[in-house]
Amino acid sequence: MSLRTAFPTFFRVYPTLSDDLRTAARFALHLIAFRWWTWRFTRRLLLGSAVLATLIGLFYTVENWRGRRAFAAITREAAAAELSFNLGDRAQPPVSDDQNLAKIPLFDAPDEPNARREFWNKLDTTLNPQRRDGTTRTTPNYLPYTVSRAFENRPADLTALRAEIDTLSTNNNQETFDAYLSRLAPLLADLNEATTKRPYMRYDYNWAKPMDIEIPQFGQIRTLAQIATLQALVHLENNRPADAAHSLTIPLRLRSAVQRDPLVISQLLAFAIENISTGAVWEGQLDHLWTTAELDLISRLLADDKILDSFRNAYASEAAWGITILLQLPESLRTPGYSFADDRTTRSIRPLVLWAPSGWLYQNATIMGRYYLDEVLPSIDTTGARVYPEKIRRRDDPASPLRPYSAIADIMIPSVNTFPFAVGRSKTNHDLARLAVSLEKHLLTHDVYPDSLAPVLAADPALAALHDPYDGQPYRYRRDPDGGFTLWGVGQNLRDDGGAYPGTFSSTAGDRANYTTGDLVWRVPAPNPDGVLPDAPAIRRSDPP
Repeated sequence: MSLRTAFPTFFRVYPTLSDDLRTAARFALHLIAFRWWTWRFTRRLLLGSAVLATLIGLFYTVENWRGRRAFAAITREAAAAELSFNLGDRAQPPVSDDQNLAKIPLFDAPDEPNARREFWNKLDTTLNPQRRDGTTRTTPNYLPYTVSRAFENRPADLTALRAEIDTLSTNNNQETFDAYLSRLAPLLADLNEATTKRPYMRYDYNWAKPMDIEIPQFGQIRTLAQIATLQALVHLENNRPADAAHSLTIPLRLRSAVQRDPLVISQLLAFAIENISTGAVWEGQLDHLWTTAELDLISRLLADDKILDSFRNAYASEAAWGITILLQLPESLRTPGYSFADDRTTRSIRPLVLWAPSGWLYQNATIMGRYYLDEVLPSIDTTGARVYPEKIRRRDDPASPLRPYSAIADIMIPSVNTFPFAVGRSKTNHDLARLAVSLEKHLLTHDVYPDSLAPVLAADPALAALHDPYDGQPYRYRRDPDGGFTLWGVGQNLRDDGGAYPGTFSSTAGDRANYTTGDLVWRVPAPNPDGVLPDAPAIRRSDPP
């Protein structure tokens, strides 16, 4: 009897099978035909399958138990250090609308995806130089990205900026420099009043779904800080220091409001705003335009110093953010149309996330938690007001040898080893600005800068607590031969270079400061060579000795 005669149904179905199934069917048919497939073989196959299924189930059970136990242990250890991996615990308490800058018309975007995009795009158009024919076409942003940089001894070049915008105005029928600032003056006046009365900027984030959180407003906030600082620089240029100080209240209060947000990106924005605004403070010192009234106002605004506390709090939020996203990966990858699921990196780990034991996700979350607990958080010491960048190892170091326990964490752990340097620079900049303001007040009272910081520190006990966050030593100070002063911190190379400015390196954006060299310096020349205040504003000296 032939196989076709013995198995007629098989051969009727056989032509409809795919090539792979045909191969498997032929193999099974030959086993049966040659009597290799026996009941004994079937029993053994079933028994082996049952044993394999049991072992697989036991493996998953053990790995899930181990992963959850490891994560529970690191969670308890974190709780002892007052760190929670529950992102909901990082949410800030609500504030009343009359205290919340996010509720003024300028920032109160509708809670709808399309409306939010259109709202912020419209604000972008408003904040850019516009075409005089009233069309809605936006033009490139020519705000002062070349802001004052005290650490680089580089004042803002308003002449070049004005010429650039006015040239484009002639060629493209758009606003001139002065018309641009005049149009935005009422907006800045309203914002100034709002920042005086509303110390918070709080948006309602969906902490349960961190990947759904959108933060479109930060670019516009930075732009507004730049415009207000530009307005202050113009006032200084026109010898109106009171108006300049009034304009600087906008970015300095925006900085404080943003700093209260528990996200790392908020803190980086606060750093940028403060660097922009304190640069204008330095510019006013170069010409010795500030009076005691303006210096007192600036001093009060700078007294709000939460840099280290806010950033460490943001680190804690970042830890909870990353771990929450990691543990939500299976749900995210199974959600159709979820943008995170379409990420190329996420697709590469999709099999591991969906098919591996859930305990492996918890092992990866444990590694991420350990990273923040042992490396990231200790890099900022709020009690001693220090930063320790060396505590965070580079993420390209060899990972844990047991790859399934670390593969996802290695991808998702952010590269934050450079953040402590940014924190240290911002803290140094803030401290030097406070000390420099007090030195300027001393100059107004005594006609000369002091020989040491002792008189300034004695006059304001709050300043006596300030020290270099990089090495913990008092800030360095000297009165220069021309009667001016040099004030500095050692910077990220942890070496006192005697008040030398950082070097530079070339980039696509032009020459930029290389903060691995030199010190972080705030240098101001004397009012004139004999150290006596002149009757009129001094001519700016952008390259003091």
